[in-house]
Amino acid sequence: AATMSSSFGAGLNDSVDGDDGVLDGRCVGSTCDALWGSGSLSFAFDAQVLGGLPTHVGVVCTDSGGVRCEVEAFDAQGMSIGKRQAVMNAGFASDTSEDQMIGFIHAAGVGSIVIRSDSGGVEVDDLQYGRR
Repeated sequence: AATMSSSFGAGLNDSVDGDDGVLDGRCVGSTCDALWGSGSLSFAFDAQVLGGLPTHVGVVCTDSGGVRCEVEAFDAQGMSIGKRQAVMNAGFASDTSEDQMIGFIHAAGVGSIVIRSDSGGVEVDDLQYGRR
């Protein structure tokens, strides 16, 4: 289950810097929102819909309660491609200083990614994917 961070109130809106049109270390306003999940978030890529699996995938961890945000990528058969981690600081609620992009490149294609946090909740923004 996932929800938009804005559902927790304006004080907890979170997004990457610049989503509000200003590069100032914060994101404030209605354009600042991210996806929050309790425990983990998963994104699966459909090769039929996309015309093939993406070879490049990235996502920004925006919050995880001042602990580790881990992203694991999987191939089309569900085998792990690898894991990457970002250690987050305790900033949250519009603060962008802890935001970290985590990405993967896999020539055979990325079938899915799972984002986890050891704090029980994870928040992400700006999922990006493409094929080369």
